[in-house]
Amino acid sequence: MRPPPLERASTLLYVLHSDWNGLHDRGGNYPADANLLAALQAIGPDAIVQFLQHKRITEDPDLWFDDKQRTMRFSLMARFVLQHATELLRPQDAPRLLECGKDP
Repeated sequence: MRPPPLERASTLLYVLHSDWNGLHDRGGNYPADANLLAALQAIGPDAIVQFLQHKRITEDPDLWFDDKQRTMRFSLMARFVLQHATELLRPQDAPRLLECGKDP
């Protein structure tokens, strides 16, 4: 049984882009990236922006990034999302994304 779209996209992002060593080994594009992009597109830009805002978008505690202890893992995942911003986000999402970079 396939998990719901939000769980699937979050898990794929976590598995494929939360390990710095794995990114070095992969080099360029990886075939799974296309599947990940499709999964992220299926959940839509609102959920993606919420993820980038460190909000909990899934019930899986491994995919919660609202603490500062997991900053590197979150950064690697967010980097993939932002590298594909034109495919995943809308121009009107820009103000919400700019808020992510401000100190609380």
